[in-house]
Parts: sequence; structure tokens; C-alpha cells
Amino acid sequence: DLPRGVLLKRWTYFLPDGRRVAHDSEVRLHLPHTLVEMLASVGFREVELYGDLAATPLDIDSPRCICRARRPLG
Repeated sequence: DLPRGVLLKRWTYFLPDGRRVAHDSEVRLHLPHTLVEMLASVGFREVELYGDLAATPLDIDSPRCICRARRPLG
């Protein structure tokens, strides 16, 4: 659902007894620059973005977007 920024998925499971079970889910999607803006708006600083748990630089082929940021003391 592009206008809402939501990824709609239908998960279908085939159980050992032959039954089929379907479950729908929604995942909100945010672009990296939006994540940085949201973190900064609530006081986080030094926001860094990575493409995986090994701290590989984020790029278009990254499997995920990981944010690391500092919150000021006090």
C-alpha cells in the first residue's frame, strides 16, 4: 500500500494435518532519511546507518537498515 507506506503480506502455512492457514500482516516502511529525521526529532544525535549487523555501509542492496544513535545525557 504505497500511499500509506505499508507493506502488505499474506503468509500461508500448510499444516501436517493438511489444513491451510493464512495470516495477513502489515509492516510500516520508512526510508533511511526519515528514520534519521525521526531519531533527531526526539533528541538522538550521531545517527549512523548500517546495512547489516556487521556494520556494513547501507546501500540499495542491504538486507536491512540498522540505526545506531546516541541520546544526550540528562
